[in-house]
Formats: sequence, C-alpha cells, structure tokens
Amino acid sequence: MLVKIAVGFLAAFLGLFSACTVVLLQTGVGSVYVDNEDVSLWLPLPMALAEIGLWCIPKEERRQVREELAPVKDLVLAGVQELQNCPDATLVEVKTPDESVSVLKEGNDLVIDVDSRSDGKVRVELPIHSLERILHSLTG
Repeated sequence: MLVKIAVGFLAAFLGLFSACTVVLLQTGVGSVYVDNEDVSLWLPLPMALAEIGLWCIPKEERRQVREELAPVKDLVLAGVQELQNCPDATLVEVKTPDESVSVLKEGNDLVIDVDSRSDGKVRVELPIHSLERILHSLTG
C-alpha cells in the first residue's frame, strides 16, 4: 500500500514538473545580472511570470495601455517579429562620461546593458518571442 502511494506521488510530481517545463520552454526565460560594490546577483526571469503579471494590472490601466498602443500596435508587433529574423547587432548605444547604455540583439534575445561608474553594471536579457507574446497580451 505504501509503495502505491509513493508511486502516485512520484507520478503526480513528474506530471507537474513536465507541465512546468513545457510552460517555461514555450514562454522562455530571461535574466537580470546586477554587479556593483554592494551586490553581485544573477536572477533568472521566467517569462511566464511576466505574462501572469499582466493579469494583475488593474483593468483601467490595461485599457489605457491598449489605447496608447492602438495607433502603433501593428508597427510595433511587426518590428518585434522582424527583430527575430535580424542578425545580431547593436540597436541603440548611448555613451556619456559617467555611463553607457546599449540595446542589442543577441541570438534570440533583446539585451540591455547599462554600465555606470557610480551604480555598477546591469544586464537584462529577454527572449524576443516572449516580448511578442506580452505585446499581444497588452494590445489585445
């Protein structure tokens, strides 16, 4: 009897683990890296959490975002789709004496690099296909 219960728990655990793996593979995983004199930290960002987080935005705020994005919705979505097909490149680069900010396309990711003399370094990597899904959710 105890063996049957253990096998049942194992089967349930494997099923849940498999379902979570499928969701993560479909939605992607980004990351944030922070490095300064106080902290050195790397955090994975399951993009499924970002999509779920959209549901937590109050309806009025979501409606306002939809209205603001409506005039450029098709253009933004087309741009994100085309970005996936582009070769790796630096899209934006801004440098001042105290900091530099770069937005890059690396592989299937959109990468934002910030290097500040006073605040340290921050690197955010986001899967482009996940950004497209989030934009679709935001724009309706």
